[in-house]
Amino acid sequence: MKSETQIFLTLFAFLSFLSFFSEIAPKEYRFITLIDMLWLIGSFIGVAGACAVATGLPCAGALAVFSFLNIFQYIVVTNDVIKTLLFTPIVILMMYYAIRIARGGG
Repeated sequence: MKSETQIFLTLFAFLSFLSFFSEIAPKEYRFITLIDMLWLIGSFIGVAGACAVATGLPCAGALAVFSFLNIFQYIVVTNDVIKTLLFTPIVILMMYYAIRIARGGG
C-alpha cells in the first residue's frame, strides 16, 4: 500500500497536469483557472494549518467552513456544476491526506 505522502504528491501532480493542460487548451476548453488553483491552495493551507496546530474542534470547524465556502463559490456564485463534480472528490482526498500527514500519520 502506498503511503499518504506518495498519494498526496500524486494528487498534486495530477492537478499540475490539469493546470498545464488548461493553459495550452483553447479558451472554450479551459476548465481550471488561476483563481481556482489559488482557491484550492488557500483552502488547503487553511485546513492543514488548523489541523496541524489544533486537533478536534478547530480542525472540524475549518473543514466545515471550507466545505461551505467551496459549495458557495462553485454553485451559488459561478453556477458551475462541472467544477464542483471535478474538484469535490479531489479536494476531499487532499484534505484527508493533509490532515493525516499533519497529525503524524504519514
